Amino acid sequence: MKTAFILVISLLFSSMSFAESFKVKINRMAIVGNIVYLKVTPTPTDKISCATNTSYDYTFPLGTDGANGWLSMAMAAYMADTPVTVRSLNSCNNIADTQDVNFLVLEIR
Repeated sequence: MKTAFILVISLLFSSMSFAESFKVKINRMAIVGNIVYLKVTPTPTDKISCATNTSYDYTFPLGTDGANGWLSMAMAAYMADTPVTVRSLNSCNNIADTQDVNFLVLEIR
């Protein structure tokens, strides 16, 4: 978990040229194969043209650096009804119609 936190912080500071980040609540999650799908509210206002999926807003693949930490944070935020900050990579490489996650941040109260 400590490694995931460090990864999230480093991504936060190394990726300032990407899309705007949003504080959202996770309403729905699904895992299909090795892809995690997230539906959030409010709906992101910076959706890129390839992000046409209306059922889910973001995806990230399991098995990559930080993915298990992101999954843990997403599940904790969902269960606690706590917002997360999410930022897109401005791409739809994981699934053709859903934005790829660049980072997630869970604020601890």
